[in-house]
Amino acid sequence: MASKKIRLVKEYDYKYDRAGNILVVDMAFDEITKQVYAIGYDLTDAEVVGGDIDAKFGLYSVNVETGEFVFIGTQNTMPFVAIAFDRDGCLFGITDKGALWEINVRTSRPMDEYHTTGILPSGLQGMATDSSTGKMYWASFSVVDAEAKKGASQLVEISFTEDGFCSHSIKGNIKDNAELIGLYVDPDPVSDGAPAVPEAFAVAPAAEGATSATLSWVNPARTVGGSELASVDIKIFRNGECVETFAGRKPGEKDSYVDNVESSGLVEYSICGVAGEKQGKAAYSDIVYVGVDRPGAPVSPAAVRTGSGYDIRVSWEAPVVGAQGGWFDKENVSYKVTRLPDGVVLDPGSKTSIVDNAITEAHGYVYKVSAVTAAGEGTEASTEPCLSGPAVTLPYVMDLQNSDDVNMWSVYDSDKDGYKWYVDNNWAGTYENFFRYYPDSKQGGGLPADDWLVSAPMTVEAGKHYVVKYQIRLLGYLYPVDYSIFMGKGNTPENMTVELERVEKAVNDIVWEQRAVSFKAEEGGDYSFGFQVKTANPIQLYKVEIREIATLDLAAVNVSGPTSGGVGVVSEYTVTVANEGYSTVDSYVVNLVDENDNVLASKKVEEALASQSVAEVLIEWSPESAGQYTLKARVEAEADGKSDNDLSAGLSVMVLNAGSWRDINDGKSKTSIVPFYLQYKHTTTQTIYTAEEVSLGSSTLEAMRYYYSVLSGNPAPFHARLWLANVSKDDFGDKEFVNPSEFTLVYDGMCAPEAVKTGQLAFVFDKPFVYTGGNLCVMAEQSTENVVPSMMVYDAYNGSAANGDSYRMVLYRNNESPFEYGKPHNGAYYDRVNASFYVTGVSGVEDVATTGDTIDMSYSSSTGELVLSSEASLRVYSLQGALLASFEPSVSFDLSGLSGLVVVEASNKSTRLTRKVRL
Repeated sequence: MASKKIRLVKEYDYKYDRAGNILVVDMAFDEITKQVYAIGYDLTDAEVVGGDIDAKFGLYSVNVETGEFVFIGTQNTMPFVAIAFDRDGCLFGITDKGALWEINVRTSRPMDEYHTTGILPSGLQGMATDSSTGKMYWASFSVVDAEAKKGASQLVEISFTEDGFCSHSIKGNIKDNAELIGLYVDPDPVSDGAPAVPEAFAVAPAAEGATSATLSWVNPARTVGGSELASVDIKIFRNGECVETFAGRKPGEKDSYVDNVESSGLVEYSICGVAGEKQGKAAYSDIVYVGVDRPGAPVSPAAVRTGSGYDIRVSWEAPVVGAQGGWFDKENVSYKVTRLPDGVVLDPGSKTSIVDNAITEAHGYVYKVSAVTAAGEGTEASTEPCLSGPAVTLPYVMDLQNSDDVNMWSVYDSDKDGYKWYVDNNWAGTYENFFRYYPDSKQGGGLPADDWLVSAPMTVEAGKHYVVKYQIRLLGYLYPVDYSIFMGKGNTPENMTVELERVEKAVNDIVWEQRAVSFKAEEGGDYSFGFQVKTANPIQLYKVEIREIATLDLAAVNVSGPTSGGVGVVSEYTVTVANEGYSTVDSYVVNLVDENDNVLASKKVEEALASQSVAEVLIEWSPESAGQYTLKARVEAEADGKSDNDLSAGLSVMVLNAGSWRDINDGKSKTSIVPFYLQYKHTTTQTIYTAEEVSLGSSTLEAMRYYYSVLSGNPAPFHARLWLANVSKDDFGDKEFVNPSEFTLVYDGMCAPEAVKTGQLAFVFDKPFVYTGGNLCVMAEQSTENVVPSMMVYDAYNGSAANGDSYRMVLYRNNESPFEYGKPHNGAYYDRVNASFYVTGVSGVEDVATTGDTIDMSYSSSTGELVLSSEASLRVYSLQGALLASFEPSVSFDLSGLSGLVVVEASNKSTRLTRKVRL
């Protein structure tokens, strides 16, 4: 603010920077912490609702050195239009209703309302604090007549009293229809009697490297208040220190001064006028270099293959200016050339070119060129990467985290439209480097394009099979992309003669998608691989892999499914199988095996699996004995040319004693009222499930499951404890917790959420719980020091829909201390989460009584179809209680795949019926 100089910190582009998507409303500076803050709307995930944009309103801190915005928090209860810090470092804001509130600078939440001004703000505002008086000033803007497009802009003064009360007054109008978007109160204002700022101030360093500079200016003729000066003194400052004072200079006349410095270097000059004892504001020069400078950067550096072996010719032109803008010795210059990535130094002497004939490895070589004089080495200039050296030996795996690998790819803007591939990161949740092609949105309609990304040469052998694997990410169905993959002998688009794959109108919704194309090398040699974009729509490329593959190669990628089960209980597991080979596989066998390679279940697949494609195979397993298992998947196919990937990693599964899973499920809505809040260090919930919902007689509960997904963040392991209790109360109408003394602790251990794999949290109890057949209450506690901004949502159902507006869950969450009975909590809720319990000591079907209206049931042995008189869900059990099959709500069911005497259970919201049926 003293020099009135502006330095650009960062320019934001919404396509590349998250901060470029923040609609900043106002900014404020905390004089105590020296930190800048901003408020605004994040448009990244904004939605259009009823024609209006719905975006999160957030508070951010801003790094003034880098321009980085750091998110603090959002709140959608009270949008602010202007903010300012008071002298004590407290943040205040004006709401969109014209009220003054204090804001919690650590959370973004409104804290206390101090004053209501009665002014209804509209548009942009400004706000600042006078540090000398403590008063705040608000440049308000309000709409007076919308049809006439007339607004009022006023300066509002807000005063604070010692007892915390506020008042405001209108200091005056600023200008009609003016939106003043920033205010600053000068803490050291200049007196009206001080001289004005000297004009036409300029500094000229001496020629030929002499250590002096000539300063020139026009003396101020008037005071700040406009009065004429009879005489004025001039003070001259070098780097902030006064080096000379001229007394009695004539106002309004040109003046000058020659300053001699002791040694070469950067200098900033300023001058100001003095009249009497009143010193005016200073005029500042640009920073200049006085004396002998080092050389600047060489001009037009270039690196080009000579056509002779791997040799590269490096050339440049002599530097024009000094490294810091000063004079340098152009007559006595030599040059230094450093080759990257290996750091080899070449010595061309005073010549402006050199041939590098010592290349033995494949790289995209970059040459750093600098000029050297007696004053030292000057600024470096860099060539563009030049590919040279022997071809790459496969396999090749892209690693864009280092510049050497980036330089192995050449970029060509063949359509000359200015848009081309480039390396980017920190976009859409990807912090690693990736290649990106991003034409301007005006070309989003799908205009033709011709832009290339071409690799360094790679050696392939005739007759062998290879694959090009890659990941792409596109911008949604509105931006389909046409692209092709080529190979050819040379790394220019003209050399790309063999088309491996052509893709038209490719779409995906901003997610990385694994794709691959396999090929047979008809002719051996050194080939480059090229990605050509044919549509001017955005595309991103990531993790390219090129390698030799077998003619036939199946791989068991992984196995997923329930991590807990029971003896005789049928569980379904998903095995992911990938065809990593060149040929299509017509049939194969998938086995589930244990840690000793014993086959537990097997399935033959007769569906063809094409090269580089993936299939998910469902296998059912009914354990014969209890215990801890490590399930693995093994895939078998005739003539499989590679065996080291036939066996998947293991999945740990706990098998309990004979029993069955009982689901408590009355809908699958999502809720954020959940047992575990990973955004807090401590949470405790209690949930009541009524006897009608549990639908069990006296039995033993040995495990339970919650069903969930992760909306945001990356869940970390946390400590979980579960208690169960038989209770008499059937709701939390009193909004009070059940006394923990009534509960039995059934689980105490660490929990690692893995929503991608299972979508559930499974808990095998440390000790079984005896359920007496009445209302069941579950108390769930979570504690962690690793708070993460994760949002877990659970399948849930609403108590008001099923039980007449009953509160069925109570919640406690806190970052300071765990739950204590009798202490205040966060409240009661209608929602309660779906859960499943593993039940032993009961068949799972025999104790289920028929309730509500009768459902008529008929079964045809000739067709295997079971028909109900009204829609219901259906479960089929063995006589021992093992679940054989389950079906979504319907009126007819195909049971032709089952046989023997079974128990069928039909249920809907009003009825539950069980019946023995011979299939």
